Amino acid sequence: MSKLDGCDSGNWNDHREFMRTLTKFAVAFIVVGVAVSGAPTFGFSSVASDRGTTVSIAENNNALIALMDESPAEFPNNEFVTAASVENNIDGDVTVDYTISVSDTAVGLRFDGDESYGELTGTTTISTFKEIELDCASSGQRESNMVTMTVAITEAAGPGVGVRDAEMELVFDCEDGGTTEPSDSAVFERLEAEAGQGNIKEVGVTFETTQTVDVAIRASDGSGELGSETVTGVEPRQEYARTISWNGNTNPVQVDVTASDPDDGSEIERCVGEVSQNDEFISLSDGGFDCG
Repeated sequence: MSKLDGCDSGNWNDHREFMRTLTKFAVAFIVVGVAVSGAPTFGFSSVASDRGTTVSIAENNNALIALMDESPAEFPNNEFVTAASVENNIDGDVTVDYTISVSDTAVGLRFDGDESYGELTGTTTISTFKEIELDCASSGQRESNMVTMTVAITEAAGPGVGVRDAEMELVFDCEDGGTTEPSDSAVFERLEAEAGQGNIKEVGVTFETTQTVDVAIRASDGSGELGSETVTGVEPRQEYARTISWNGNTNPVQVDVTASDPDDGSEIERCVGEVSQNDEFISLSDGGFDCG
C-alpha cells in the first residue's frame, strides 16, 4: 500500500510539512535538554543533540525517526507487500545505518533496492520515508503466521540531531493481514506456546522470567480445563519448558500462564494466548500473548 493511496499528493505533502514543523518544535526542546511527551506510537526515542547532550523523548507522532505501520490488509503467498516504512521527521536528509530483520527466515524483506530473506543490513539516505516490503511466503514454508519485524538503527545522522542504538518492532499477521505491537510483560522475558503436531492434544510452553516467581500453566477450551501444571520457585533468566497434554482432540485451546509471588501466593501477572490449529506457534514477542 502506498502512502499516497486514498489521498492526493498535495494533501500528503501538506501533512508531511505539518509533521516537520512540529518536529522542529520538538528538536528545539531537545537542544536545551527538555523531554518532550506525547501519545504512544512507533518511533525511536534515543536522541543526541549537536551539543552532545543525550536525552530521551517520548515515542510519538513526531519521533525523529519513526517506524510507521502501513496496515497491510493481506499478504498473498510469495508476493512482496508494503508492510511498513522508515520515516524521517528531521528537517533535512538523514543518513541511516540500519539492520532490518524478521523472526522467520522464510520471510522475504525488500528495502532501498535490496532484497533478502531473514535480514537486511546497510546504509541509506532518507529524505522523507522509505518503504519496507514483506514476502510472507506460503503457510507451509514459514514457522508461524505471526512475524515480528525489527528495525535496529545503529546511527541516524541529520542536521544537528542524531539517533543512536535504537530499536523498534512491529508484528504482522501473515495469515489474516493486519499489524500489532509486540506484547509487553512485567514478569516474562520470554513466553512461547506451541500446539502439538496432528490434532491438538497437547501444548508445550517455554518461558523465562525477570524475577523469582511461581508459574501456573493452564490449558482450556470452551468446555473447561484440559490440563494444568504449576512450577514453583522459578529462577530469573532460566529457561523452563512444560507440556500440558489431554485425551481427545480440541481447538481452539486457550493457554493461561500466571506468575505469582512465591511468599504469599498473590497474582503478579497473567498472560493469555490461544492456539487454534496443530503445530501453531505463538509467543510474547509476536503479540501472541496478552499480559496484564
